[in-house]
Amino acid sequence: MLVNKDKDKVTRAGLPHDSMTARRRVDEHIEAERTNDVANIMSTMSAWDQHYSFLSATPEGPLRLFLAENTAEVHEHYVDRVRSWSLAAGHGLKKIQSPWYTFHEAVGEFRTFPSGEVVKHRLVFLFPTWTDGIIGEISWEPQWSEEVPSDWRQEADVARCLDELDATWASGDVDTRLALVEDDCCSVIRTVELGGNRRLRTVARNKAELRAAWSVAAAGQVVSMERTNRVIAHFYAFEAYRMLIDLPHGRVEREVARLYPVGQSGRFIGELSYSFDVPLSGATS
Repeated sequence: MLVNKDKDKVTRAGLPHDSMTARRRVDEHIEAERTNDVANIMSTMSAWDQHYSFLSATPEGPLRLFLAENTAEVHEHYVDRVRSWSLAAGHGLKKIQSPWYTFHEAVGEFRTFPSGEVVKHRLVFLFPTWTDGIIGEISWEPQWSEEVPSDWRQEADVARCLDELDATWASGDVDTRLALVEDDCCSVIRTVELGGNRRLRTVARNKAELRAAWSVAAAGQVVSMERTNRVIAHFYAFEAYRMLIDLPHGRVEREVARLYPVGQSGRFIGELSYSFDVPLSGATS
């Protein structure tokens, strides 16, 4: 998909990654996770940025969001994690590999402590990376997903809703975008600037906050967008884009990976995303 409003072309953002950066950094991190050694796990984290956002839901319970935004919080998370559970096994279902992120859908088997019970959950997770390690993890774990039978019709419905949502980025139609989102929603949107100091993290725990996040001038106006990846399931949609965005301080080239959790109603629960912005000529931070 390519949407152009003028003659500008979407070019590849000036990231320092090579074609294997994310694969190497994520493989190192997953191997360290299996050791249950906090120091070992932390050695695979990037010093450039830290961003963890875990969203989960039970069949009857409310959405639960966990955030870690700096090295101290990430360390505390892993200390708590090794006390509570270990990864017994993981079975990959779908995977996308890019230079700067890795996306997985998997079934994880987790051994809980102190009981030793092994529980299984289907989940998706996105690892944005920097050259020195993973930036963090973005995940969606609906503990009802394995209980709900799915077929291509459900996936087609999600894809149709995603097409409608995609069109709103170019048009700026926030009302239509919000109509595709459940009332009980949660979003975490992270945008960082390459070569500058602008770093934004927006947490929206309801539709009013999400409307504000999608409407503010800092969200920018889409000039053009080119989809680079897409994966659909009955409980999520994942997309990655290269975009040109007009922001108040000038035009940027944006690399964005978005995970849209899907609720049991078939509508989206919000946006979990990570983006890199590269200022173009004439833009100021």
